[in-house]
Amino acid sequence: MNKPTVILLLLLIALPGFAGLSIHLEKKLAIGDGEFMFDSLVSICEDGEGNFYALDFKAYKVHKFSPGGKLLLSFGRKGEGPGEFKSPGSIYYAPEGKIIVAEMMNQASVFDTNGKFLDRYSFLAKMSMSFAVGYAGNELFCVQKRDQNRDRSQIIIDSKGNIINSSLFKEPYNSIQYQNMSYTYSTPEYSRELLFSYYWNRSALARSDEYKILLLDDQGKIERTITRKVKRPELSSKEREYLNEQLKGIKMFPKPVKSIIRDRTPDVKNFMEKIFLTKTHLFVIRVRKDVSRLTSPVPVDIFDLEGKFMGSFTLKKTPTHISDHYIYITGRNEADDIMLFKYKYKLQK
Repeated sequence: MNKPTVILLLLLIALPGFAGLSIHLEKKLAIGDGEFMFDSLVSICEDGEGNFYALDFKAYKVHKFSPGGKLLLSFGRKGEGPGEFKSPGSIYYAPEGKIIVAEMMNQASVFDTNGKFLDRYSFLAKMSMSFAVGYAGNELFCVQKRDQNRDRSQIIIDSKGNIINSSLFKEPYNSIQYQNMSYTYSTPEYSRELLFSYYWNRSALARSDEYKILLLDDQGKIERTITRKVKRPELSSKEREYLNEQLKGIKMFPKPVKSIIRDRTPDVKNFMEKIFLTKTHLFVIRVRKDVSRLTSPVPVDIFDLEGKFMGSFTLKKTPTHISDHYIYITGRNEADDIMLFKYKYKLQK
């Protein structure tokens, strides 16, 4: 594969914050146009040396880049053999020097930082109805498991599929049954989602419509609960009209199903869209202020790992990954190529 085109932009951008906090972003590089192109970009992680790894779902590959954006290697392909992927969903770095690629269903593969396949964990035998696999550190995994009512629950399991902790978040079954078919309509604004983040053997879990985040240690036990007393934002009439227009464009949904979805749309939005853990902070990516305007700023709340709320600021786009020093954001250029932007950030009070 050819080397990527890297654009170095050293413009310092200050985004306004509130509650005594602001963030300064320095755009370091952009990857994805020219000779190197992504087919998709679903997950990012950094290793202990600052190299970063981009998971390309459609290409069934992991691309490893140097801190400065040089493509170092690519590994993986579609398949079911060692080092191959069926449905790669997320990527993680373990502090002992391993890269874990978690599949959307029932398994995860382990590599060294040079892309050498080391092992694969399969949970199919004990967790036949598990999905959305996430690495939770110390050979533990967070999965979403369906019960007999098809409700989803977040649980922590070990590498053999044994349950370590099941006292986490639950999300009721919300699909619509119509003429022997099941339909699911999901938006980050009002559809309940189970959220997960991992950093160096610590995990964070949440449900998008509750302002409550659980921090788990490397044994899968809850070490802290982080909450904030704020009201859920209301869904404006303009935003509701926008979402209805988006729903109209889904041709595969019958009219009765669309009608049920409209009736189920709540009057308030979710609290959060994503969460990110770093060595010192928890970032809560809030649902954007105006759903009907894609340029509307994205609010971000930040806590220290003792659970103290430190303040809020806004970003122009929802991050794909946040590390100790960098924010990674996925976007598109004028040619509609998928781009990965890397920013160095600094928090200031």
